[in-house]
Amino acid sequence: MNDKFPLLSIISGLLRVFGFLLLLVSLYYSIWEGFVEPNLPGHNFTQIDLIQLLGGLFGSLFGLVAIASGEVIAVLFAIEKNTRQPS
Repeated sequence: MNDKFPLLSIISGLLRVFGFLLLLVSLYYSIWEGFVEPNLPGHNFTQIDLIQLLGGLFGSLFGLVAIASGEVIAVLFAIEKNTRQPS
């Protein structure tokens, strides 16, 4: 945790956790609803399945963006720590 910006450190951690959870849930949703369920007996690939597949893929994209945002904040903290002038 950064001593100068504790709230930003917490936000960075929450973004990463939220991003990983969203990524996992979205991947599971898109795989199950988009690929597995339409291949079950008595079920055809319909427009609803396509919307569910795209929703899962967009959720995965947003999860990756959230993870990347949290990581960018952490990298900026590391750069600030390593370039600080000794007092």
